[in-house]
Amino acid sequence: MDDIKPKKNNRIEELERDLYDPAQEHGQRPRRKIHDRNIELDHDFKDDAYDDLIHARSKYRLPTSLFKKIFLVVLVFFVVTVAVAGISLYEGRKVVSEDLIAMEILGQPFVDGGEELELEVRIQNFNEQDLQLPDLVLSYPKDSAEDAEVVFLRRSLEDIGPRERVTEDFDLTLFGQEGNTRSINATLEYRIDGSSAIFVKEIAHEVIIRSTPTQVLIDAPDTIVRNQEVTIGIDIASNSIAQVRDTVLKVTYPRGFEFLSSNRAPSFNDNTWYFSDIDQDVEHIEFTGRLAALEGQGQSFVIEFGKQHPQNKHQIETVFNSIVHTIEVQKSFLTANLSVNNSTEPVSSVRGGADVSVLLEYENTLPDPVTNAVIEVRFDGDLYNRSDVSSLSGFYDSSRRTLVFDSSSLDNLSRLDPGERGQVRFTVGTKDLVTASGVLDNPSFAMSVDVHASELNGMSREAFGVATHTVRANSDISVTPKVQYYEGAFANSGPLPPRANLSTTYTIVFQLSNSSNDVSSAELRTTLPRYVTWLNAVAPSIERNKVSFDTGTRQLIWNIGDMPAGLGVGTNQPEQLSVQIELTPSVSQIGNPVQLTGDILLSGTDEFTDTDLNYRKTPVINNLQDSQAPNTSGQVRE
Repeated sequence: MDDIKPKKNNRIEELERDLYDPAQEHGQRPRRKIHDRNIELDHDFKDDAYDDLIHARSKYRLPTSLFKKIFLVVLVFFVVTVAVAGISLYEGRKVVSEDLIAMEILGQPFVDGGEELELEVRIQNFNEQDLQLPDLVLSYPKDSAEDAEVVFLRRSLEDIGPRERVTEDFDLTLFGQEGNTRSINATLEYRIDGSSAIFVKEIAHEVIIRSTPTQVLIDAPDTIVRNQEVTIGIDIASNSIAQVRDTVLKVTYPRGFEFLSSNRAPSFNDNTWYFSDIDQDVEHIEFTGRLAALEGQGQSFVIEFGKQHPQNKHQIETVFNSIVHTIEVQKSFLTANLSVNNSTEPVSSVRGGADVSVLLEYENTLPDPVTNAVIEVRFDGDLYNRSDVSSLSGFYDSSRRTLVFDSSSLDNLSRLDPGERGQVRFTVGTKDLVTASGVLDNPSFAMSVDVHASELNGMSREAFGVATHTVRANSDISVTPKVQYYEGAFANSGPLPPRANLSTTYTIVFQLSNSSNDVSSAELRTTLPRYVTWLNAVAPSIERNKVSFDTGTRQLIWNIGDMPAGLGVGTNQPEQLSVQIELTPSVSQIGNPVQLTGDILLSGTDEFTDTDLNYRKTPVINNLQDSQAPNTSGQVRE
């Protein structure tokens, strides 16, 4: 190969030089003879010799035309397209379309609440295939509440064939407020041949509630003064001839509302009333409370009336009527503030029998003057002494239990300019908690301030309960200790009177009493001196688990627990605990009685006033005051 390549390359180079060499003369090569178009071929072949010749040598095969190829491809494509279209057309007649299902709900566009509503649901199948296993579901809210329970009515139908029509009738009872629109939905659930899927067709129908089965009317003010008592009246009656049975009225109070009383005791809690039947006779519910919201706020009362829930008796299953009444809280034209024993809190606690000192401050909040102002302080309760209410600038009307301040006793009340202020003082005496007639139970009294005045144009103004305060008396708890030697729960021994460096045992008895209020978490504590030994003897034995003694701190603790009101008062026996100790006096104590305990502290929580109570008693000495035996003075001898 290496020898041939150079020769070829040299020959080419020589030709190239000759071609571009101007000295060379190139002659014209003679052209070959070309045959005429018409070539005579011999077609005289025997039998199939011609076909064999053509197929034997590929160079003699006849070529297929390009147009013929294109024609064949188009022909095949056309045949396939026609076949697919035919199949699709045939299968399309078997596919079910939701658009070919006609549904409609026929019924009144309005209904009276509680009355039956007749509805007719029509279904027609325009598909070429059956609707198999169809279910018709009718759904609607039970009442007008936003979160109302939805009622579902389901009916299973026979298969619906092509062009077949089905009609179903329903009787519904709708409840709601007058003018409310209720939506009723009809849903057809069905299957088709060859598929396990569930298909759905839905329609809706709206109905307006023309009236309610019951009528509820509210009688309440639109505005009040903060902390003022407010009375709300509710009238309920049937709106039809038929009785409405097992109904419930429920009032949802706003935050800051304190329920005080009602003309009919609530059936559940303090806001729910039950009625066995309601007819055309009016049922009247009236309740009173105090609203302690801030000025400028609107406080809403939600009143609902309806069918009682069968499982939850204090709940409404179906709401017939729902009303929201909003009361605006306004500042009084004449404000007042009460300070009791230097406290501005709405509730204070005192000891029974003590005097209560009150400062009343007032102010005109109007932009105009007021004249002939009258301030009245009303008293209510059994703790205050009705014959012991005094003021230098007011008149106490004992028949009305009211302390009155007006222009006859206070000159500036004849005219109060805008922003003008004033104050008065008075004193209220309280009763002893324990008297010969008995014990005051949960003793308290309330003060409420009402104001009256006139504007310059003659318009009268008044506001009630512009300031209130409650005074409660703390229960009187006490402990009475005594020392025993000859009597008591334990047998004692040792010299009496005691002698220095010799041991003598004593029994100490703690007696508890409580006056008016229940006391919880009661506890008694004391300490034993170093010369007194704890003998771990406790009576009654049931109290043993409540008594403990710490040898380090030498503290004796009795966890009493609850002390009921009236304990140890009158004919009621006090609660008591007996313990035994041993005294070994020193020579430094000769000639004097000795202390067997330190100070005694009784504590607990008053359940009525929610106040921590504390009572302190001086130490117990070894003087047998209640004993008639000799040598009971307790003086230590040699």
